Amino acid sequence: MQGGKVPGAGGGKLPFNYKKIRYFDAVTANDRAVARNFLRTEIHTANKSYSKALVNHLKNNEQNNNQSPIDKNNDPIHEQKAALKNVLTRFPHELKPELSAALVIESLSINQHESIEGIAKCYDGIVSAGIALLDVVNDTTFDGSTVSGGSSKSKLTTAEIMTALTPLLVTTLEQPSGEVFIALAKLRNYCGTRRYQRRFVQRIAPFLVRPPGAAIWCLRHQGDIEAIIAAIEMILDNA
Repeated sequence: MQGGKVPGAGGGKLPFNYKKIRYFDAVTANDRAVARNFLRTEIHTANKSYSKALVNHLKNNEQNNNQSPIDKNNDPIHEQKAALKNVLTRFPHELKPELSAALVIESLSINQHESIEGIAKCYDGIVSAGIALLDVVNDTTFDGSTVSGGSSKSKLTTAEIMTALTPLLVTTLEQPSGEVFIALAKLRNYCGTRRYQRRFVQRIAPFLVRPPGAAIWCLRHQGDIEAIIAAIEMILDNA
């Protein structure tokens, strides 16, 4: 996931003050189109399958009323969830790094309302946590000491900020949404250095956390993005 020259890429500055990271820079418009079409097909198929599984699940419940509970392995809902876990085995192309990166981006942006279920409700809390983190960074000198800037009010530590944000994330996000953060944290660890781990976060954070009911990179989003990146980096550190 390190940086490096990407064939066909210009040598100028990247948009939105992005820093170079080959994993994402190698992605082409065609890669994103392939990933988007695959995800849309899988979502459509999953919705139809889930509706059928739900009907069968309710029928089984009705038939087993006042009898022994349904075996989980024979439950249509359980079978549907198991099928979703193996979704990438149905990807029709060789899963090269650029297609993998395209799938990450498209999976976070395919839903126009929010990247993962419940994250829109956490937007204000994540931004507030990020602002507090930037406040800590701005008051820290190169030798690690802090400067008060004339204020007698003590600053929160990173651990305290994470502790304050955790209840919001735990009570708002369902387990599958929490698993997305864990997966992204594992993927970020493939970056060889802390520098490129930060660049990884810089690329995914705008897609992962967006203002409710607004487009990515709207004016509000642009104003909040530094705080969002800081907060997401902290969350992945603790995932």
